[in-house]
Amino acid sequence: MSAPFLAQNVNVNPVSAVNSAHQQVAAKLSVINNLRSQKESSKLQEEKDALQVLIDVRSTEAQPLLTSYVNAFNTFIGTYNMVPNQSQ
Repeated sequence: MSAPFLAQNVNVNPVSAVNSAHQQVAAKLSVINNLRSQKESSKLQEEKDALQVLIDVRSTEAQPLLTSYVNAFNTFIGTYNMVPNQSQ
């Protein structure tokens, strides 16, 4: 039985959309991580509460970015077709 291999459609370049979406998600997660670090090091409860509000807002902003990233990745994967490997 032949094993399949992947053949890419040459007229589509969706990898740039994946890279762009990845950069946006990574940037947002970096901001969230920095806010969490600030919250952990804070000694004032009011500051911790304010930072938690910012974390919650940034997390809400990250959701559509994650959705875009998944969609871009799925589009990228969708540009590949399963093609049977030719036996020699």
